[in-house]
Amino acid sequence: MSYAASGSRAAAVTTPSTVGMAASNRIRLSLANGGPSIGAWVMLPGATVARTMAMLGFDWIVVDGEHGNMADADWHTSVNAIAPWGPSPIIRLPAGTDFFIKRALDTGAHGIMVPMVSTKEYAERVVSFAKFPPMGIRGHGGPFPAAAWKTTMQEYSREANNNTFVIVQIETEEAVRNAEEIASVPGIDMLFVGPNDLAASLGLPASSEDDSPRMLEALDAIKAAAKKHGKYAGIWATDGPMAARRIDQGFNLVSVGADAMAIPAFYGQNLAILDKYTKK
Repeated sequence: MSYAASGSRAAAVTTPSTVGMAASNRIRLSLANGGPSIGAWVMLPGATVARTMAMLGFDWIVVDGEHGNMADADWHTSVNAIAPWGPSPIIRLPAGTDFFIKRALDTGAHGIMVPMVSTKEYAERVVSFAKFPPMGIRGHGGPFPAAAWKTTMQEYSREANNNTFVIVQIETEEAVRNAEEIASVPGIDMLFVGPNDLAASLGLPASSEDDSPRMLEALDAIKAAAKKHGKYAGIWATDGPMAARRIDQGFNLVSVGADAMAIPAFYGQNLAILDKYTKK
């Protein structure tokens, strides 16, 4: 604890322990160490849910601002409940606009995930909005991000461009065709497959489990594009067995579902065991 004088009074000022951005960037560290990098989704608002998930040992947790029950203020709450426990908080945005990217990164999120990126031009705009000059046009001034990175505002301003993790979702047939161009954009770190939307775009039933020849061909093209340009490939999976299958297929990063899925799955399974006692 340090003390700063304020007029005739001495005000106690608590200075948080800092470890530096690179050292706290678990998603990037887990991938650099060979992966696979394992995480999950938080779709429910509140610090308690986010903290409970963060304590489980994931490398990263997506705060779902696209399909989750999350407003702007909930992003701040969830990010700062997750970060102290080690996982990298990543915010999935409703869209890759300047407004959403700025608001997400000003929470201290370690990265962003942008849905429905189907062209190189869109990917370039995402990077521009996510990076400070000279790499982009993001504005300085947010007072909150340093805490979630366990660093100082000065280091955050210096090092954010090198550490902020930028993920674009490949979810359409057009995006598969353009995967190499998207992966070539400097500042993009990962191509992440949204399998439900991708399957639907390919004319298949929307499913995260589809391993039909057409879907596997698309997945192979995405992985090859990422590898060619030195980027990572990730994919959504709903549980451990599916995640293991995707790892065996060569993905660097996988999810194992979401809080809003885990609750009904757990209680549904256990209620089914008790059905014989409750059904009249």
